[in-house]
Amino acid sequence: DTYYVPDDIGTIQGALNAAVAGDEIIVRDGVYTGAGNREIDFNGKAVTLRSENGPAACIIDVEGSETANHHAFNFLSGETTASILDGFTITGGYEGSGGGLYLHNGSPTITNCIISGNTATSRGGGIYSYFSNPVISNCVISGNTSADSGGGLYFWYQSPQVVNCTITDNTALTGGGIRCVTCSPSITNTILWNNTATTGPEIYLTNTANLTVSYSDVEGGQAAAYVGSGCTLNWGAGNIDEDPLFAASDYHLTADSPCIDAGADAGAYGDIDAEARPQILGFDIGADEYAELTS
Repeated sequence: DTYYVPDDIGTIQGALNAAVAGDEIIVRDGVYTGAGNREIDFNGKAVTLRSENGPAACIIDVEGSETANHHAFNFLSGETTASILDGFTITGGYEGSGGGLYLHNGSPTITNCIISGNTATSRGGGIYSYFSNPVISNCVISGNTSADSGGGLYFWYQSPQVVNCTITDNTALTGGGIRCVTCSPSITNTILWNNTATTGPEIYLTNTANLTVSYSDVEGGQAAAYVGSGCTLNWGAGNIDEDPLFAASDYHLTADSPCIDAGADAGAYGDIDAEARPQILGFDIGADEYAELTS
């Protein structure tokens, strides 16, 4: 079945409660707030939740604050990559861990999303992932803040995948872009740029973390990563340290960006992706293929 929000069911959570495995929920354009549109839980269901017209037109404003803690999504019930979150802007979250999204034993596919302007008072300003194996693709993770660690992403245990994302302008005490603890994530075709932290502005590894980075644009290169005792930073092929030359108004690539055609086939492309890759000669690094802007 296909459900439309708010036509068929008034809230996103209400639609998820009604759905069963294999269903699709399409959310119309608009700004979604309040009960039923935050602390949204897939409850372990293998369903697709997607916006009708992409993240610029479909915004989940969590309206969290110091006195009213909320985040947008919880994945707590053994979700697999068949639980798909596609095409939302997630903003205004304010929580202890996981300002935008909180994953604990949930491994969804998160794709084509903008996760921006969220706050964690502890860990994971944008996303907090614990004992989870999410696939995060084609997402812009920007302008999030963690008072402690992992301004953009915080991974603890398991082996998440980050593919064709743009992680930028996030802030934390340690690991401005990404913090990894006792886990083995992989980062491919991803921009880590202009994140801020006292230690490890782009990457911070501790407690036997084993991170593989390839075909990515990382400001400062390996020197921007803090690699703790017993940890490994696998610096793979194709990495660069060059200004990605974002457009002035957003994080799209401009015509002279060194990220154009500098990526690789990461094997994470299929029907869930908003735009086919590659679009010109090769795969681009970051959340958007440059040809998307000129076609």
